[in-house]
Amino acid sequence: MSEQIAHAQAEPSRRIYWLEQRERLSCAYIGTIHGFCRQILTLHGYGAGVSREASISFANYVRNQVIEQAVEDWLAQGASTFGERVRSGTYPEYKMRKLLGRMLEGVRNQGMDAQQLLGKTLKQPARWGQDGRSELARLLAEVERRYRDACREAQQLDSSALLEKTLELLRSSTGGTVAQSLAGRFRFLFIDEFQDTTDTQAAIVDVLARDMTVLVVGDRKQSIYAFAGAEVSLLEQFAQRHKTTCLPLKRSGRPTLPLLQAQNALFKKMREHFPELDDPLEASGRNHSPKDELAPIEVTLAPDHAPTAVAMATQRIGSLLGTTMDRPASKGGLRTVRPSDIAVLVRTNTEVGEWVKHLDEAGIPVRSDTGISYLSQPEIVGMYRFLQLLARYPDDVALVEALSTPHFEGIDVRSEEKRLLSYGSERGKPLTDEYERKHGPHASIVSELLHKSRTVTVPQLLGLVEQAFQLKNRYRQQGFDSAAVNLDRLRDYARNLVRSDQGLTLRTLLGMLDRGIMNVAETRDAGEQEAEGAGQVTVMTVHRSKGLEFPIVIVPGIAEDRLKSAIPEFVPHKKYGLELNVKDLGVFPSAELKDEWRAMQQHLLAEEMRLFYVAVTRAEHMVCMFGVQLQPGDKRSSARSWQAEVLAARVEMEQCGASFRPDDIADASTPRRTDQKGAIAGAVGSSGATSRPDPVARVP
Repeated sequence: MSEQIAHAQAEPSRRIYWLEQRERLSCAYIGTIHGFCRQILTLHGYGAGVSREASISFANYVRNQVIEQAVEDWLAQGASTFGERVRSGTYPEYKMRKLLGRMLEGVRNQGMDAQQLLGKTLKQPARWGQDGRSELARLLAEVERRYRDACREAQQLDSSALLEKTLELLRSSTGGTVAQSLAGRFRFLFIDEFQDTTDTQAAIVDVLARDMTVLVVGDRKQSIYAFAGAEVSLLEQFAQRHKTTCLPLKRSGRPTLPLLQAQNALFKKMREHFPELDDPLEASGRNHSPKDELAPIEVTLAPDHAPTAVAMATQRIGSLLGTTMDRPASKGGLRTVRPSDIAVLVRTNTEVGEWVKHLDEAGIPVRSDTGISYLSQPEIVGMYRFLQLLARYPDDVALVEALSTPHFEGIDVRSEEKRLLSYGSERGKPLTDEYERKHGPHASIVSELLHKSRTVTVPQLLGLVEQAFQLKNRYRQQGFDSAAVNLDRLRDYARNLVRSDQGLTLRTLLGMLDRGIMNVAETRDAGEQEAEGAGQVTVMTVHRSKGLEFPIVIVPGIAEDRLKSAIPEFVPHKKYGLELNVKDLGVFPSAELKDEWRAMQQHLLAEEMRLFYVAVTRAEHMVCMFGVQLQPGDKRSSARSWQAEVLAARVEMEQCGASFRPDDIADASTPRRTDQKGAIAGAVGSSGATSRPDPVARVP
């Protein structure tokens, strides 16, 4: 929009028009769907039976406590073949707790609940492994029941419950009034990355679309969140429900022209097995044509696995630093490659740590980006709630939130809160009155801090709050040193804001924390920002890189069997109930699921290939891939790897300037042939397609 305003300097009427649009845009709500749902519950919270600010808290801590206690009670009930495997350590108890946590989240992401899943599981006929499935389904249902009760008691919502409660509210008898009220404030609803939405999120949008004009944008080729309940076909389903058609968005101005051509050559070959990678990208008209020696895509295969492959990738990253790179004039023109130009994209957060260690040991400046913001940690959320209380005191709904923080440890006025939720809000402040009557000394501390908040700076206020309740000392005594560090980071963050804006107020800070917590924004302290400015290689997961771009992208580990890591341990099946695939527990998919399992594997593998698409399209200038050179018969060979797809497209990619190292590489999963010029390429069948083994194998 700034460009539009600048271009309209000579036309006053057009300039005024764009200035008006910028002013209107400043009034828009911009955030995540969770943040938007939280606003809805803030305005209409008691109508959904929850505290109007309960949605600010994600209840992971409560969930973990519930799971731990439920597993202990289950193991104490007596011996079962299933439980004995956990007690004996064949399947350790900590793994069982993690599995239950993933199952609880997975079931809710599919729009189901554990009780429904249990019912479907129990209806299945007696069969081998059925006892184990039924037992775990019962345990999961018990965990869900306890978790819901604990969240209701503490008035906390996790991310799933936040969406569920919003949908429940919109579908209730007052939902129409709520939707119309929102439409009076927001005429338009614009949703980006719609391919990553869940059924629950889409249902919320369906309700709002009755009163608002909705625009959704998505790319099914970048649908990579099936584990969180996203479905690749949701975009088309949404268009069908609302009787409209999907408009294509094919143009991309991110990559250079050579890189765009090489990407399209790769994806065209991949479409033979994965047709959803359709629609080649088109140049936008502003793609740069560099004049340097860097290949748009560089593929390097090491002679053997881990140590050599990692060493070669690390060495190549080091050699790229200082190399001449021709960037667009607006991005520096002809210059040398800096560490901050390079991003290493890996599959898991565990790999992030490993690669940071490798690069650091090689003397390469490096930083990790896991996407986990300290603002979302419980101690920061607790401080936010208490500061919100000071800003709004006396206010019953703000007090409800503060009651669950360490600042109010030992303070109990839940009976009054339950009455308020049961019968609704009324004039006055009954909850605050009850608190001040029963807990006078504590209320005096809050009153003193309230008085101080009007005269001291925000950083000073944070220090006074911490001292009044001895928060850092208590966290350290409980073994949570990181929580104490995070409180210091918050205070440093406030100090930095004061330096840049002497008018920083408590309400301004609360607004920033509100956006940061709900949108999981990454707010780094001054030290981190200075380090980033000095230039560092960034290491992150492919999922975390979504929506970002980097001049040079490094993709290691392309030889890995993608399906091996993608096969789930459990499937919340809408027909058969709970299906398990956990070897150490001795449970595998049922016979009823066998016919569907192959299709499910293909679906999982397709998502892994879309993940590869996302990784490759994060690059602006160059992609460097690293794999392993395997020989025929090597057990590590897999046609289900990214490497198999790359080698199958080698000839087409080389025609677009891609380079392969060493020159004579071939992969066991891609049969070799020699053309008339002696180049090694994939074996071509009568159809002209590169011959590759069937990428999906049956699970025994």
